[in-house]
Formats: sequence, C-alpha cells, structure tokens
Amino acid sequence: MSDDEPQKFKRLEALSAVRDARGLGKAEKLILFTLISHADAAGTCYPSLETLAEECDMGRGRVAEAIATLASRTDGPIIVTR
Repeated sequence: MSDDEPQKFKRLEALSAVRDARGLGKAEKLILFTLISHADAAGTCYPSLETLAEECDMGRGRVAEAIATLASRTDGPIIVTR
C-alpha cells in the first residue's frame, strides 16, 4: 500500500482493542463493539441513537451518555467523535 492510499479499517484489531481496554464501563464497551460492527472500510459510521439503543437493548438516554463519555476520552482504544 502506498502512502497515498487510505488505511483500511482493521475491524478485528479494533474489537480486540476494545475487549482488552481497561477503565471502560460495560455500556461504553457494548456501544464501541456495536459502532465497530457498523464501521465502513475507513472506520467511520453514523448509526442513530435509536438504532444503537435498539441493538444494545438500552435506553436512548443511556446510549447518549455512553457516547458522551467515549467522545470525552482521548486515551481509549477507539476515537469516538460526534
């Protein structure tokens, strides 16, 4: 791969990083796993709060809290932005 080509998102590595991460709550880990399942080849995704709530069996408010927590972290295995 040349330097000009974008790096392909490595789903298995991302899942392993989340699994091994310490200091994340259960809800945050579940949200990260679900976001990874939605990610495209570049590692981006845009599922709605409703979709995440349904897929994670959580309330929409709890999903929003988990995403806010993840977005505030700069040291986690995956960078979450809003």
